[in-house]
Amino acid sequence: ENVPTPSIVRAQEPSFGASALLIIRVRSIGRQPFSYMLSYLPESSARHFRKDRLGNQPLLMTLEMAGVSPASAEQSLSAKAADADIAAALQIPVGSPLIYMRRLSRDRAGAPIEFFESYYRPDRFEYKMTLSRALSGGAPKWTPTG
Repeated sequence: ENVPTPSIVRAQEPSFGASALLIIRVRSIGRQPFSYMLSYLPESSARHFRKDRLGNQPLLMTLEMAGVSPASAEQSLSAKAADADIAAALQIPVGSPLIYMRRLSRDRAGAPIEFFESYYRPDRFEYKMTLSRALSGGAPKWTPTG
């Protein structure tokens, strides 16, 4: 469905546009829900989206198959409390703590292609990455590998 672009996105990236295509998905493992995902697509990406191609694969993969080329993203993790809709979808009490991730993906030209928000049940999800230690500007620094 078409919805107003979230204010957080308009503030960070005015070129995203005033409205976006919203896609909501609940992901499960063994019929147990673990994440509630919201993907907002600007018009430039939405015109490439075909629901019949989405299936169970990641949305960005579907967009890539349609010719959209993600090249970079800004991502952040924090915590939020479950509202009524998310709590119902994830089968938890309203107000339960959740891991919250948001990401703004861009193409090679720097244009936005997706704003993604996901709420994860901390009892069913772990965020893990591998880091390496290297010198950066003369000072040691942890950086993601892979």
